[in-house]
Parts: sequence; structure tokens; C-alpha cells
Amino acid sequence: MSTDMAAAYSNTPQTSCEGVSPASGTIYCEKEIPQQLVEAKSRITTLEEQVIDLREALQRISDWANEAYPPESFPAQDLKRANEVLEASGISMSAMHGQWARHLIGDIGRIAKEAISA
Repeated sequence: MSTDMAAAYSNTPQTSCEGVSPASGTIYCEKEIPQQLVEAKSRITTLEEQVIDLREALQRISDWANEAYPPESFPAQDLKRANEVLEASGISMSAMHGQWARHLIGDIGRIAKEAISA
């Protein structure tokens, strides 16, 4: 620290100052920071918290996608044969796929909506 900076620092109350500005080398105190910077800092903090929340939601979706229907518990089936059996019973495989897709997308949408509205 230069002699001028040390002198300026020693004349400044230690409890109210934040530090030395890297650009100018001058001591700055929170009370001297323009209100726009304080508001910007608050907004950045809010945005950082939102990013954390959204990342957590994406992680929940990823976890759910990887764990919800493991192949060990739900092995692949002969869909052609399943379609024949369903059609013989008057059930459409396309309708079944639509129902499953709504279920999956609905759960993903719920997680996303919760994160967005938080």
C-alpha cells in the first residue's frame, strides 16, 4: 500500500469502509456508493438466487428422468405384440402413448412451474 493510501486509510473509520478500489486506489465506504450500485448489487443477488433455484429444479428433473422408470424394473417390451393385444381389446396404442406422455410432461411441467414461480 502506498504512503498516500496508508494515510488515507488511517484517517478513515475502519468499521464503515469496505476496502480500496482497485481502479483508483481510493478508499470507499458503503455510504458513499451511489444508490444505483446498491440496487444493482441487490438485483444481482436476487438473480443469483434464482439461478440456483432453477438449477435445482433442472437437477430434480434430471434425477427423476434417470430414476423414475429404470430398465431393470421396466424392461423393454415387444411393442408390436403389445399393440396387437391392445387392439384386440379395443385399446389404441397411440392413446396409451398419449396418456403416458401427458403423465411424463405433466410431472416435468410441475417441477418447472414450481421453480419459475418461486
